[in-house]
Amino acid sequence: MYGFLRNWPTGNPDLLGLTFNWDPPYLYTRTTYIATPDGGRIYGQTDWYYFHPQVKVWGCLEPSGGCCGYKLKVYGSAKVWAWWVFDQDWARVHEMQHVNWHYFPAYASFKENAEAYEAVCFSRKEKALCIKSVIENQMKDLYMVQAYTQGSYFDCQTWGEKRP
Repeated sequence: MYGFLRNWPTGNPDLLGLTFNWDPPYLYTRTTYIATPDGGRIYGQTDWYYFHPQVKVWGCLEPSGGCCGYKLKVYGSAKVWAWWVFDQDWARVHEMQHVNWHYFPAYASFKENAEAYEAVCFSRKEKALCIKSVIENQMKDLYMVQAYTQGSYFDCQTWGEKRP
């Protein structure tokens, strides 16, 4: 239906539940930093709130009446949370860079690569179920780690150390 209507949600609610969606980040502030055991101070943090792709395997028929086999449909959503000390604008900017430069691109890469499998017609249900499992598990984990890795590298470049 989305293909027909050209109504692909990006950052909007997916009312039909037919795509893997980016839910708006959960953002909040704290009144003070968090002290670490080594005497450091944490002024903000960003992490996945959830990253929950779901894949449906379905049998399909081609318009000509022939059997196509099995196809996949990727749906679900991802969301991040981020906080910073309310009067530290540099911390807000830094955490929003994590959201926009690390977490959203990881989500977008996952979405592009996972949804590419929707164009594939699998001749056997076992193959489709195998790809379903890979998307929901290993592929999901890979892209979540991509965001962590890029965020850690960014922190190393910014602070000279990886901070939580």
